[in-house]
Amino acid sequence: MSVIRILYVEDDLDFGCMTKVFLDQAGFLVELTTNVEEAWKLFHTRRPDLLLVDLDLEGSKNGIDLIRQIITEVKQYPVIVYSSHTDPATVITTIELGVMDHIGKDTDREVFLAKLRNIAKRNYSQTGENPRYELSAITTYNQRNGVLTTIGNKRHKLKGKDMRLLQLLCLHFNEWVSPKELSFGLWGMEKNIGELKRYIGHLRQELSEDPALSIENKHGGYYKLQGE
Repeated sequence: MSVIRILYVEDDLDFGCMTKVFLDQAGFLVELTTNVEEAWKLFHTRRPDLLLVDLDLEGSKNGIDLIRQIITEVKQYPVIVYSSHTDPATVITTIELGVMDHIGKDTDREVFLAKLRNIAKRNYSQTGENPRYELSAITTYNQRNGVLTTIGNKRHKLKGKDMRLLQLLCLHFNEWVSPKELSFGLWGMEKNIGELKRYIGHLRQELSEDPALSIENKHGGYYKLQGE
């Protein structure tokens, strides 16, 4: 099983960023947002493997509203509540809505991680999904197995950091990504920009056969996978 992509909805940015770093270091690929409206948009554009959601969120809608929207649209979608609200009535409400687990924020970090991994593994084995990014008319990227297919149906098997970096850039296709986000996604910490440049160079070479694709850069170490 390849890198699991999590959409994490949490309006406490300090706690959310801390949790994101922890999960990124554990091998997940986490995108953090703070409100239901943005989460709903990202759910449709990114279609993550898991939704991790707090219940108290900023804006007119809360986590319960988001859970209802998503499970109504996609039955059996893996939603996990991560909240300080662990009273029986709240847990029963979310379980009856169809979430796969309701985890308290005071849960031991290793137990929390084990629960996420178990749900991710179970969901993947049941669905057998194999999502692809269609980057251009001739290039696709299968984020499950790391296979980049280009002109003439030529297949390139990416591994390690190259695979993870392309997943990060695909997640933000045609958007600038900061060096900090890329570094944390690859190493779980900030790294020298020169180290990041080395892996960008690898990907540029892999994508060089397709004139419709490029990896752009701008001052400050920002990168963007750009397509037509």
